[in-house]
Amino acid sequence: MFWNYGGGLMTDWGVHLLDMGLWGLNVTGMPNKIVATGGKFYYPQGMHETLDSQTVSYLFDNCIMSWEHNAGVQTGPYNRDYGVLFKGTNGTLVADRGNWVVIPEQDGRRGPKTPEVKVEADNQDHKLHVRNFVECVKTRNFQTACTIENGSLCAKYAHLGNIAARLNTALVYDDVAKSFKGTPEADKYLKPDYRAPWKFPE
Repeated sequence: MFWNYGGGLMTDWGVHLLDMGLWGLNVTGMPNKIVATGGKFYYPQGMHETLDSQTVSYLFDNCIMSWEHNAGVQTGPYNRDYGVLFKGTNGTLVADRGNWVVIPEQDGRRGPKTPEVKVEADNQDHKLHVRNFVECVKTRNFQTACTIENGSLCAKYAHLGNIAARLNTALVYDDVAKSFKGTPEADKYLKPDYRAPWKFPE
């Protein structure tokens, strides 16, 4: 909850849930634009520096991916503790680690209500992750189920959300140049200032 050591809920939960969103949208690169806002509203007198309430929009050519967190509340989308939802023209897919539900879009003129479809998880995800990691260590196969490139992508999205919220401005990030277009003041957030005698690895 301090900027020198972490990124608060945005990076804590973001890397997990943004991963699901990016995977579902088949996104492997940077968004066209990032817009965010946030503040310390749940516990404004707290020592924490990071934002306990935050909203981020990632703009793409054909859709928007939105992130929201609110500290101190126990409900997320559709009365879940947390999760992701995909809102389409024919319905909504809501998912977390326990199950996923398809909720059809309803129109009273189209006849009887289409039933929801719910699929429970087999609760093997953590076991399979651990098994995959142990097998990669044993065999020296470094292609884990979640690649380092995918982990990096999700971390970048979480950090971009924090940077946009801290500056309260829209940002465009160039992942090749490793800098923000037209917003040089945002570049200072890309690399921490190291305390002597430590130095950033070159």
